[in-house]
This record gives sequence, C-alpha cells and structure tokens, in this order.
Amino acid sequence: MARFLLFMYPVISDEEYAAGPSLEDVEAMNTFNQALQDAGALLAADGLAPEYTRVSEGGVTDGPFSEAKELVGGYWIIQAKDHAEAVEWTKRIPLSGQSFVEVRRIMELSDFPEEIAAAAEIK
Repeated sequence: MARFLLFMYPVISDEEYAAGPSLEDVEAMNTFNQALQDAGALLAADGLAPEYTRVSEGGVTDGPFSEAKELVGGYWIIQAKDHAEAVEWTKRIPLSGQSFVEVRRIMELSDFPEEIAAAAEIK
C-alpha cells in the first residue's frame, strides 16, 4: 500500500471562511471520514487554521495571504493500492463551490537510489 497526502484548498470567500463550516458540511465530511476509516484507509486527517508562517532562506513571512488558492484548509493521509484508488477516494470528498483537493503520493525511501536512501534514513 502506498501513502497519499490529500490537501484540501477551500476556494471560498473570506466571510464564508470566517463563518466556519455548516452543520451539514461537517456531517457530510464526517460521513466521508468514517468511510475511509471503515475501509482501513485513513491514517490521519485534520483541519488547518488559516494563520500560518512561511519560512525560507529569504526570511519569515506571516500569513494568511491574500490569494485564497494558497490556503490549505485541511489534509488527509490515506493508504491506497495506487494513485487511481487515491483519486477515487478523493472524488468522494464532499466539496463545495470551486474548492479542490490535491492528491500527492508520499515518497518512500525505496523511491531513491540506494546511497541516497541510506543518507536520508533516520537512525
């Protein structure tokens, strides 16, 4: 089984974000999360606060940032047999408006050449 990280990008207005999710949205998301858990696919899931900080060589910049597309509202870590299965799970997420979810496979040490994997291994 491969692991996948699903990033949710809620493309909603500032007012909608500040108001928080509706009871119906939370119940629909809970139904999806329960299905993931019942299938043994859910490894972790959390919603994220809008405030965040970017750290780079150029310095530290506090958010939230003006571009809503930069906002990650939450994530799931799931296990699936392949990318296609992860996408099928993602299609079941109850999204509203223009919100979207990015599906990324979590790389394993076995994805790298042997000497790189050995150097990256935490001992």
